[in-house]
Amino acid sequence: MALKDKYFTISEAAEEAGVTRQTISRWIAEGKLPAEKIGREKLIEKDAFRQFRDYELKWLVRNIVIREMVKVIREKCNLTNKDKVTPINPESGSPYTFSINRQDGTSGTVRIKVGKITFEELKGGGAEILVEIKGFWPKPLGNR
Repeated sequence: MALKDKYFTISEAAEEAGVTRQTISRWIAEGKLPAEKIGREKLIEKDAFRQFRDYELKWLVRNIVIREMVKVIREKCNLTNKDKVTPINPESGSPYTFSINRQDGTSGTVRIKVGKITFEELKGGGAEILVEIKGFWPKPLGNR
């Protein structure tokens, strides 16, 4: 089996993941992504790279989704930047639960259900994050 069938160069890995060469090099330096030095080049085993990429991208998508949900919660619940919105067990996935602690001392929770979003949709800019708020936070407290 030829090296090119089993390994990616840093440039090929960057292209495959849609990130820069510097990002791939940083992941290698941080020990997140294993690489072997063969000759003068660092090579990344394709199978190991794909496992790493899928894991990393899953967390990237999750973080983007949570950030967008917090924006929706702030808008729908008429919250200020001083009110605290915290995800509860974000690893569990949809539906997500958030605790809300308002500056005035009141608190409550919001549950949000999110449809499936692929990394390709996010990367291509074609995804719209749609959220459905269930059990709307205790009740709107009027205009602030």
